[in-house]
Amino acid sequence: MSSPSESSQASTKPPTLSEILPNLTSTDPNVVAMCLKSLKPILSEPLKEASAALDALEPLIWRDVEAARCMCNLLFKNQKLLKAAGPRLTPGIIKTLSSPCPSLLTLQNLKLLHLFAAFSSLPLTSPLISLLASYLLLPPTTKARCDIVKEGLRCCYALYSNESSRLEKEFRREMTVVGYAVTNLMQADLPENIKLDVVKVATLMPMEFAGFLAINGAVPSIVKCLEDVLVDVVEVKGGRATELLPILQVLKALCDAGARDAVKGLVFPGADVGGDDIDKNAVHPSDAPKHTLRCNLIKCMTSSDTNVKRLSAELLWSIM
Repeated sequence: MSSPSESSQASTKPPTLSEILPNLTSTDPNVVAMCLKSLKPILSEPLKEASAALDALEPLIWRDVEAARCMCNLLFKNQKLLKAAGPRLTPGIIKTLSSPCPSLLTLQNLKLLHLFAAFSSLPLTSPLISLLASYLLLPPTTKARCDIVKEGLRCCYALYSNESSRLEKEFRREMTVVGYAVTNLMQADLPENIKLDVVKVATLMPMEFAGFLAINGAVPSIVKCLEDVLVDVVEVKGGRATELLPILQVLKALCDAGARDAVKGLVFPGADVGGDDIDKNAVHPSDAPKHTLRCNLIKCMTSSDTNVKRLSAELLWSIM
């Protein structure tokens, strides 16, 4: 006969995966919620029964936020399954995102798309890219909207990283809309972390996109990002070099695309923009007082990070 303590331990033992999965089909929402809660810690490790978990979760992810979260965890930890799940789940994700749904469910479905895009298991279609563009065009007026836009940007970045040539050849019209959305976001009043994601997407756009950014007045916003990040990199030494690199890349591309004067006028205000004669009363480029943008940018040329050193020197060369 077991002792009371042994009985207590047996009753509090967490359910196994084989016990949880059959109950996910219950018509009682409370039972399903409890099952999903119990499932989360199990999905933090790779599973032998991953396919069975995918089959059980699939009917729920279109309406249940917690199920969609569980699906993200399952696929992230079981990447062999992820390759097959992309083509299988993407049509349902597109259908869900194309209809009105709660913002948290939208966010989780976009995270699934991001996961598929990052591991090259996302089947590219015109409706999919148009749908992503539509989410980037959402006015980011609330935190929930900002989170959705941020996830959409990350999905676009992953897509461009893996499929840039195909996107430009087969989906040029849809990617033009994405470019338009990125340009609008560049000038919108957004939290800094989202602005940095916008800049990252811009680094992967075609060369002519830099000219489009310049014509549409995005230069001041990008230079402001540069100024803010440089303060941390140079003065606070906050280790934000990875955030600095895409900004330097985009500004260099803008200079090469004909926006040199616009960039120079903001980095070296009062310098000889657009001519060879220097106004002696203006601020000369060699004059770089401490804590100014130009001073911090020049200091980057002695950075211990070789990429920061190279890109900052290339940008300064393009400006001058």
